Formats: sequence, C-alpha cells, structure tokens
Amino acid sequence: MEKIDGLSKDIEQTEREKLASVFPQCFVEGKLDIDKLLSLCGEYILKDFEKYEFTWKGKSECLPLAQALSSRKCEF
Repeated sequence: MEKIDGLSKDIEQTEREKLASVFPQCFVEGKLDIDKLLSLCGEYILKDFEKYEFTWKGKSECLPLAQALSSRKCEF
C-alpha cells in the first residue's frame, strides 16, 4: 500500500518552475524579476503613472493564503 503524506500540491513552485524553464533569464537568485519578464513580453513598466484600484484590507493576503499548502491526515 502506498503511503500518502497528506500535503496538497505546491502550485506556486510548479508555476515558478514552468516560468523558469521558458524564461530562465528572468530569475535572479531563484526569485522572479517581474520587470524583466514584462519587458521581454513587450510590456514596459512606466514607474510614473496613476491607476484606479479596487482594494480592501487583507486583499494582499488572500492569494498567498489560498495557495498555501494544506495538510490533512488521511486515515483508511
């Protein structure tokens, strides 16, 4: 019988590996340089601009929380 560790799949790591395989020059010390990635795709960042945003307290914590590894002990 195969033993299950109970951890969910690390979605963030999987996506980083995909990006690194296609755009290795956009990673510096294992971290994504988003400005470099966008410039390679023809999207140039203008640092001096304004935009409208829909935001609320806790919004920045939502995505990391949703993508966090979860664990559950499975008993059969």
